[in-house]
Amino acid sequence: MRAARETAGVDAWRGRATMLARADVFGRAIDDYLQALAFDPTDAASLDGLVRAAVVTGKAGDALTRLDTV
Repeated sequence: MRAARETAGVDAWRGRATMLARADVFGRAIDDYLQALAFDPTDAASLDGLVRAAVVTGKAGDALTRLDTV
């Protein structure tokens, strides 16, 4: 599992985040969207997912702060 995480790219992190969000596991989804954005800060699907998950959880401010560090 660790090896898979270390070699995962933007698509893998975004895909995992999307699955988590669909399962209503928004906190972990936010973490994974941020991982995806670390690879490509312009990835529109990851940005969209991050915003949606953050709004649902009421953590838009936190997500925005963490996005600034990507």
